[in-house]
Amino acid sequence: MPRSQETEECRVVEQQPTSPVTADLVLDRVRAAGGRLVLKGLTPAEMSQWRHAATVARLRLWRVGRERLTRSTYDGELHLHLFTVSPDGKEVREERPSQPEPTPPAEPAPQPPRDFTGRTVPVPARLTKTHRMVAHLREAAAKGRQNVRHIGWRPKEPEPVSAPVVTRQALPRVLRIWQAIAVEAEFRGYQVRPEHSYDGEHRYLALFIGRDDFAIRIGGDTDRLTLELPRRHERPNSWTDTADRRLEDILGEVFTHIEKLAAEAERRREQERQLAAERQRRHEQAVAAARERHAEDHRWEVLRQRMEDAEFADDVRAYCATLRERADSLDDDRRADVLAWIAWADGYAADIDPRTLAEGMPTTPEPGRDDLEPYLDERRW
Repeated sequence: MPRSQETEECRVVEQQPTSPVTADLVLDRVRAAGGRLVLKGLTPAEMSQWRHAATVARLRLWRVGRERLTRSTYDGELHLHLFTVSPDGKEVREERPSQPEPTPPAEPAPQPPRDFTGRTVPVPARLTKTHRMVAHLREAAAKGRQNVRHIGWRPKEPEPVSAPVVTRQALPRVLRIWQAIAVEAEFRGYQVRPEHSYDGEHRYLALFIGRDDFAIRIGGDTDRLTLELPRRHERPNSWTDTADRRLEDILGEVFTHIEKLAAEAERRREQERQLAAERQRRHEQAVAAARERHAEDHRWEVLRQRMEDAEFADDVRAYCATLRERADSLDDDRRADVLAWIAWADGYAADIDPRTLAEGMPTTPEPGRDDLEPYLDERRW
């Protein structure tokens, strides 16, 4: 089957000897075929007749109406296509019923944030499957950095890992607490990352909740460890072993406190976003009002100028009338010169007279930053 029949429906006709081919015959046959006609078995003479008649029909359609005819030859076959075009010259295709789009699956309802208030953070009795952060701490401790306490000491180059300031005897317990903090943070959906203190000596474990990070530091002796949030001034920001409660027992309280700080920080950011949006809204309102006042002043200035031009045009015409009366008493040379001047002045008055020009509402130019500044109370763009 010819290529054209593979893509669109059309009528294929074995052409039999007929009377002379005319443009009307071409259009009738194509319309009867539904807009597409393929003629096969044409002799060279018949092919020439049909091509010529199709050309005449195509030119006729170009002159009137919105129907168009195209013809092409393929493998000895004559393909004729009759179609309608839109006012902008594009082919109007028959609308086919479209398949309904599949309904997207309903999105799951948002789940409320998990509440871990009152949760007890499990602390391992010994390290078996060491968290990667705790492994870094233990590796740093093995290098003998855990007791570096020299005042004013700075490393020549920041090292990727530095150990917490704890005694050697307290280190196993500290590592188990770090393990509990790191595992619990990831269980709650947070991230942990090691960080240096400013002097490069203390080890911080940074807890990331959303956009906020909270540095945690643990130090001290075996029986009196202290957990601190060194970069936070909100109270409490440190917890210490007591006679009746150890750090391991209050890690849940520490997490709850940190989560409250993160929620408060997010609340402040949301409040700042709302304030910024309100400031932007007020600023846009002020700019819109300034634009309107600028447009009103521009229209007033145009009106004043047009009134001055109309008054000046009246004065020019009165001057010309008086001068024309005087010109009658002048000699020919002077009268000709004065009349030429009067003609020019009359034309100038007509050119500047807004009543003659019948000008309407003026177009306000787009104001720039300096144009709007006098109208803005905030004195800002």
